[in-house]
Amino acid sequence: MFQNLKTVKNFKDQGLVLYISIYFLIVVIVSFLFYDNLFLLIPGAVFFLYYVRILQDKLYKKRQRRLRNDFNELLKLIKTELQMGHSLENSFINSYDPLKENIGEKSELSKLLFKIISSIRLNMPITDVLNDFASLTNLDEIKEFVSVVITVKKTGGNMIEAISNTSDIITDTISTNNEIESIIFGKKMEFYIMVLIPFLIVAYLRISFSDFLDVLYGNILGAAIMSVALLIIIGAFIAGNKIIDIKI
Repeated sequence: MFQNLKTVKNFKDQGLVLYISIYFLIVVIVSFLFYDNLFLLIPGAVFFLYYVRILQDKLYKKRQRRLRNDFNELLKLIKTELQMGHSLENSFINSYDPLKENIGEKSELSKLLFKIISSIRLNMPITDVLNDFASLTNLDEIKEFVSVVITVKKTGGNMIEAISNTSDIITDTISTNNEIESIIFGKKMEFYIMVLIPFLIVAYLRISFSDFLDVLYGNILGAAIMSVALLIIIGAFIAGNKIIDIKI
């Protein structure tokens, strides 16, 4: 029924051509800086697979963060509808238009909410619809919400209070995550600058003191030295990227 967000890691609508172009432009620049030819195009094509994986993960996490924020907005709308005396099913239906205005009709959650509403209008049980929604989005907050809804429906508890508490928990989670992101943002920038510095140094030497590096080009020893230096930089980038890649 729903698109599986656990496996949505493609580049559709994410500017695939732009990302590929930027990557191979970098490969060409590094090839000339370290080897004075296009030697790196072949190994660079292999490393592109690693680049794709990193980019996929970053896009996926960004998408999940957006979904989490949008879902919090949906919970607030549903809570308001329930307080007005509407059923849970009608609360979802009535929340669609204001949610679409807030986060956009083409946003992930707007599309998913539209599918939820379509299923409700086909008289599918709301618990089944939400269970499917939770399992496919792979978002802990949505799974928690669905679990709460099913429990309240079985026990006859206070739906408004349950959803209100869930919304408060998600709001606190988002606030905490934003604080963590703010803290590590500066460190990430420092790391990327440190990775960039060796390339800037080589570029500066090539422009200002080209004779100084000429002995490293066009011979096996020079290529070996440049290769070792480049591998160290790449290794440092991979290791550093794993360290700063905090899962929030």
